[in-house]
Amino acid sequence: MICFDRKSAWSIPLVLSKHNFLESIFGAFLIIMNATMQVLFTVIIMSPDFLGEGLSVQDARTWRLRFAHDLDFVGLDQRNLASIVCDEDGALIFSTAQVAQLVDINNYLGLDKLSFELPNFQSLGTSFWPGMLLAVLCILLWNICIFAELRSVWYVLRGLSWQRISIMTLVCVGRAVVAGALLISGTIWLGNTTSITELMLNSVALEAVLHIDEFICRALVPTSLQQKIKRLPPMQVRRSRRWPSVENVLLACMLAAALLVPYMIVLAPLRATMLSVKREMCGGLVDFVITGTSGQMYTALSASAGAVTSAEVRNAELAVHEILSGEATKNGRPKYSIWEGGVIRIIGCSQKSGIPRFQERVLRLS
Repeated sequence: MICFDRKSAWSIPLVLSKHNFLESIFGAFLIIMNATMQVLFTVIIMSPDFLGEGLSVQDARTWRLRFAHDLDFVGLDQRNLASIVCDEDGALIFSTAQVAQLVDINNYLGLDKLSFELPNFQSLGTSFWPGMLLAVLCILLWNICIFAELRSVWYVLRGLSWQRISIMTLVCVGRAVVAGALLISGTIWLGNTTSITELMLNSVALEAVLHIDEFICRALVPTSLQQKIKRLPPMQVRRSRRWPSVENVLLACMLAAALLVPYMIVLAPLRATMLSVKREMCGGLVDFVITGTSGQMYTALSASAGAVTSAEVRNAELAVHEILSGEATKNGRPKYSIWEGGVIRIIGCSQKSGIPRFQERVLRLS
């Protein structure tokens, strides 16, 4: 014996009658409103504008080549932009998005500021992947909620009488389609959430979307219809002797799929992307800058240095790339000489301006 959903707007078609025309019209309107709201939420969640572009390795590489080693962004503490960002300094007014990304990546993967390798599970008390673990739990919980919804739909279809099967079949099919779309869109949304705090908030938001039918039933369904729904008799569902074994196998497969499929398709690629983004932003040599006048030093993008040509920009990016990749040699000899503690002439500032000279590594042409 299985009961109908007595607190769901999806059960309204079971109690509609021709004797109360206005009540039936309003009940049909609530069913359409419930389905429309869930469909619209699903479409919005699956839209590229809502999901956003996410982490981009190319954007991290572009930031590193063009801005991270520009002398114009050196602070009074004699640190360049790359060093400040990789130290997760919250006092920055530039590259705040990069700082936020690094904070989310380190918190999600359980990394230190200067660590680029994932921690192991030898000591779960101090070394594990907090974001990955929370994402797996949130996605698993979301899948379980959807499985419960689909299971309810299945029982309703199996227990319907011939008098109700026509309209309720259409309702159950629509309900199953909406649940399946929410399963996919919600899993993708949770899997691409890089903030631990937002993971919990997004999970609660998805749960609210799934239970719109219950909210509508409690708030908008007339009392007479609610009482009729509560008085619906239980359904008699016949089961074969083999069904318990089949059900056990099916539920075990669903649980395994809820754990493995999201991890392999969404979470594992996200983990690899996070590590790549962090390596692009903070990997290799960090404490050097590029600036200067044409013919002496490469010129990076700089507002204070005036207009620069595209060739100069490409040369500056090439210089940074070669230093980071260890390719700054030609015929066995270094292309650039790295001066330790050299005196730097800052463009637009005199040596008597009181600005501390940058004492870290500076790239100059040989």
